[in-house]
Amino acid sequence: SNKLKIIDFSNIEDIKIKNLKSMNYARQNSNTTLLPTGELFVNGGASTIDDYSYSVLSPEIYNFQTN
Repeated sequence: SNKLKIIDFSNIEDIKIKNLKSMNYARQNSNTTLLPTGELFVNGGASTIDDYSYSVLSPEIYNFQTN
C-alpha cells in the first residue's frame, strides 16, 4: 500500500491514529530510514504479495511537512 499513518501511543488510554498523504508508490516489505531532517527515505519492496517480479525500484523521500 502507499498509505501512511502516524499512531500516537503517548496516552495508552487514548491512542490516536492520523492518516497522512499517500506515498508515490505502493510497496510492501520495503526498507525505511528516518533521516536527520525528519524525512523518511523509503526504498525497495514489491508492489504485490511475495512476488518480487513486481519489485519497486524507485526510492522516494517522504517529507511530513510538505506531504
